[in-house]
Amino acid sequence: MTTQDQPLRCGVLIIGSLFWHDGDDDGRKKWRTSRLDLPAKQVVSVPIRYGRRSGTWGNAFTMILDSNTADGQGLLVPCKAPIYSFDQMVEEVECLWAAEANAARSNKFHKNWGCIGARFGQSAIAAGIHDEWKIHFETAKPFSLPAIGSDGKLNAPWPRTQRDEPVSDFDIILGTATMPNPADERPSPHEIAEGWAKQGKGYERYFFENVRYGIRTQEDLEIWNAIDELSPPWLMCEEYKPEIEILKSELRQSYEVGNL
Repeated sequence: MTTQDQPLRCGVLIIGSLFWHDGDDDGRKKWRTSRLDLPAKQVVSVPIRYGRRSGTWGNAFTMILDSNTADGQGLLVPCKAPIYSFDQMVEEVECLWAAEANAARSNKFHKNWGCIGARFGQSAIAAGIHDEWKIHFETAKPFSLPAIGSDGKLNAPWPRTQRDEPVSDFDIILGTATMPNPADERPSPHEIAEGWAKQGKGYERYFFENVRYGIRTQEDLEIWNAIDELSPPWLMCEEYKPEIEILKSELRQSYEVGNL
């Protein structure tokens, strides 16, 4: 087991409801407040899109990592605890997975629908953490996912800041790769919008909460345009007004510059 004299800084890349949804037993909320330095979160560029139907969200589409799609915005949130050993990294992995799966912490970090992956900076590589994670990952034998390699490495570039510079103050970045729909079933913005428009159980909250917290895809305005045209009853919901105004303003600007 590698032990460091100097601490490594670990962060979690969040691209969906993990940041704002509390789960069935508030487990996610407890994880966020106990494990993450929430005020220090950063908005970062990351290739994401809506691409996985989720039973939890009424079979509507939820967010996935996809290295073959355009960059959107995710959140990179520091872990409170510094990493001095590989065991401490594994602790963060297991706590993250428990929050993702809405389950008690165990030595698991994957199911057939998703898995925790990692990216490593030079300090973590030099310390041997990367090699230990590769062995740990291969031993666990998780399901194969497009967004994660056989060595447990996330198939996504190192996140970039809003100034388009590589994030520099992290040594380890953890994230969840989820199973997308088949490649030949990539949903259009209209299909994504229909998933929320044709239900009345509040699952549209997934889209608006992401907008609220700055978790965005390059297709958001096309999705919004389709929602607006479909005009579902919940569009009049008072709680979505701030996010709707953000989307309307962005849509107007896009028309003015000819992007839509």
